[in-house]
Amino acid sequence: MDLVECVPNVSEGQNHSLIRGMAQSVMKATGVRLLNLDPGYSANRTVLTFVGKGQAVVAAIMNLMAWSLDHLDMRCHKGVHPRMGAVDVIPLIALGDTDPAYVQQLALNLADQIGSRFGQAVYTYGQIAQTPQRTNLGPLRKGQYEGLKDRLGLDCWRPDFGPFAFDPRFGATAVGVRKLMVAYNVNLETDNVRVARTIAARIRSSGRGTRRLEGLQSIGWRIPEFGCAQVSNNILDLSKTTMEDVFSAVQREADTFGIALAGSELVGMMPQSALSLHHHADIESVVDRLGLNRIKRFDPRTHILEWALAQKGDGRIPPYDLPIPAYE
Repeated sequence: MDLVECVPNVSEGQNHSLIRGMAQSVMKATGVRLLNLDPGYSANRTVLTFVGKGQAVVAAIMNLMAWSLDHLDMRCHKGVHPRMGAVDVIPLIALGDTDPAYVQQLALNLADQIGSRFGQAVYTYGQIAQTPQRTNLGPLRKGQYEGLKDRLGLDCWRPDFGPFAFDPRFGATAVGVRKLMVAYNVNLETDNVRVARTIAARIRSSGRGTRRLEGLQSIGWRIPEFGCAQVSNNILDLSKTTMEDVFSAVQREADTFGIALAGSELVGMMPQSALSLHHHADIESVVDRLGLNRIKRFDPRTHILEWALAQKGDGRIPPYDLPIPAYE
């Protein structure tokens, strides 16, 4: 088996027609199942999750790239999430007994195809990073899209594939291979961004706090459509840290400011190992404890990877809820 998961992050999360268009471009590829579609309004970013055999996944990404070049323009993009391009990041993940080496070579070939066919600057990260300083996405996105033109003028920022040139419409893309991870955000009952940033600095693995969690990346920002500040997290090592660990750590730090939590949010999908579940019946109590249904709808059939894979795909675009921003 060579089952591969792909989780591209696209810099558009507000226009319903464009969101549907990017999903349809992926679904045109034979042999691909689109499991989840998760747009964020303030982030102005959509996370797609699909699976298939290796070459089917490559075909879907090439479709998505072609669609994005025709429909997206980074010169018009604004959002709270760090980004450097229209199709900002393309991670591939080996599922089941799929050989990780196969997925790594698949990703390198994909990066080469994107660079040569579309003439776009492509960086590699994670398990296929060509230089050590590009292993993590943080340094790659430093300066974001707005600083990309200047970076591409420096030889040390030469892309791994594609031209050594700045495309103002598209920006740049990062292709990588990683393990299963979880994007998980905890909402605070305040709109004070400084509090969110302080908590993030205390709990992330590179932080300065005493409650740092292993394999955790965290930042703080404000989400206008939710009306609150948020501690946004990437859980990179699920063997060391679960969603409940993150929720508890944020809760303890928020208590020091006298601030309560306003539930939490999963972005995209998660493996079941991200939660402390001993039986499927536990899911309701965990969802309630973490407040996963307070702002966004949580459905284990479309948000837990194993549950989604166990269902028979019907070819439809997965349902998604687009919040109506309070300021519109």
